[in-house]
Amino acid sequence: MHALALFDTGFEGPESDLDPGEVPWTHLPRRPGVDLRYALALRRHAKVFRADILHAHNDTAVFHAGLAALVPGPRRFRVIGTFHTWPAAPTGWGRRATRAASLGVARCTAVSAELARSLVAEGWVSRCEVIRNGVNLTAFAPRSPDARWRALLEARGHRSVVGCIARLTPVKGHAHLLAAAEILRTTCPGLL
Repeated sequence: MHALALFDTGFEGPESDLDPGEVPWTHLPRRPGVDLRYALALRRHAKVFRADILHAHNDTAVFHAGLAALVPGPRRFRVIGTFHTWPAAPTGWGRRATRAASLGVARCTAVSAELARSLVAEGWVSRCEVIRNGVNLTAFAPRSPDARWRALLEARGHRSVVGCIARLTPVKGHAHLLAAAEILRTTCPGLL
C-alpha cells in the first residue's frame, strides 16, 4: 500500500498538482524551520499506515523523516531520502542538522553523480547513491524516423530542435526557458 504525506500544501486539484488518484494522502502542516511536532506527526502517520518505508524528497523532507525515524517506538520503518536538487538551506547549521538527521535515513540517493558527490563532500550526508532521473533514450526512442518528427515541427534541414518536458508550474522555470529561447533565437538563427 502507498500513501502520501504532503507538508507544504495539500492537494489542490489535478489542475495545479499531480493527481494522486486512488493513493491515500494527507496534509501534515509543517511550521517553518525545524518543526519537531511535524517529525512526531510524521512518525504517527507512518504508524497509522503501517509503513515499512518512508521515502522523503529533498533536504527538508529528509531532515524531518530522519528525525521521525530516530524517535523510539515499537514500530520501526526505514527512511529513503532522495535529493533532486541542492539543499535549500545553505548554512553550516543546516548542513550539520541534515547530516545528524540522516543518521535515521537507511539510504540517501541523488539524481546525478555530481549531486551525490557534492552532498557528501559538503557534509550534508555521509553517503549517497545515484538513481538517475531520466529516460533511457535508446529503450524509449520513437519508432518513426527522425525526419517525420522534424516535418511535424516544421524543422527541416539542419536546424537544431530544443524540447522541454516538465510540469506547467512556476517552480519549473518556464519563464526563464522562454527568456533564454528569445536570446538564442536572435543569436542562433538556425535554432527552433
